[in-house]
Amino acid sequence: MRLDELKAMLNITVPNCAEMDLQVSRKSLIDTFPIDPASIEINHLSTRHPSLRYQQMSQTLLYEQSVYKDWLASPTSSLLYLTGITSPEACIKRPTTYSWLSPAAIYVAEQQSASEKSDDLCVYYNCHPSLSPDANVRHGSLELLGSIIWSVLRWKPAVLRHRWQHVKQGIEKAKSLRAEGDIRQSVKSMINLLKDVLIEAQKRTDNGFAYFVLDRLDQIDIKLRYLMDELAHIVAVRDCKVKMFVVVDPAYAQGEWDLDMLDSEFRDRVLHQANWDQTRLPTYERIWNNAKKLGMDNGVDVADTKE
Repeated sequence: MRLDELKAMLNITVPNCAEMDLQVSRKSLIDTFPIDPASIEINHLSTRHPSLRYQQMSQTLLYEQSVYKDWLASPTSSLLYLTGITSPEACIKRPTTYSWLSPAAIYVAEQQSASEKSDDLCVYYNCHPSLSPDANVRHGSLELLGSIIWSVLRWKPAVLRHRWQHVKQGIEKAKSLRAEGDIRQSVKSMINLLKDVLIEAQKRTDNGFAYFVLDRLDQIDIKLRYLMDELAHIVAVRDCKVKMFVVVDPAYAQGEWDLDMLDSEFRDRVLHQANWDQTRLPTYERIWNNAKKLGMDNGVDVADTKE
């Protein structure tokens, strides 16, 4: 019941919301980018379609990146920050503001959700679930952080039973700051609450990690550096065991995040794949080789892909 009360306080509909629905996001991305050789959209494309001339995000491409391997293998908390620009011509459906990096968030969330480590938590959140969002409306940072906090408390509900007043007061403070127009302090308040909840939750785990896969934080209602600075502080907390995977399209962000300005105490825990822009392939036929690799990854036979 308290989880329901928490949802009402935060005005969120987790977990039954588009932002946290992996399958909805996966389908939207498959409909937008030629990343799944078994999809109807890719099989109906002419081999001269512009989207086939561009690099697309596959599991193989992501998993072979050294920065991803380092993030995944790290025994401590860490944050992997992916940024890059999407080419408009690389999309099946145009115009769109989707990012070519977003499928990477899907792959990570699916992999961690299917992990055999039963005491791990994986939270997926997509700030850009709609194909055609209102360009004048930013996604609420309070809703984003509230959904993460709610997910942690559902993971370890004993924390909510023992710290209910603390959680309630923390949310009320953040909402009050937000109502006063101080979004930055509201975010800081919610991040502090998230740290407290994580520490308490992980006292009740057997070395379980919390994975936060956060797609398109460029859509948020606060300057990017304010939010990212606060999220980065979480990986520096000694008693928090958390790995964050963040995707940002700098073309839509409010400002930039300068990693060189981070405190030295946790700078080595933040990994960055910078300027990973979508590039044109030497010849458009190469996309079919990538599709064959992706097909083998997914158990799909694409040997008869049209020439």
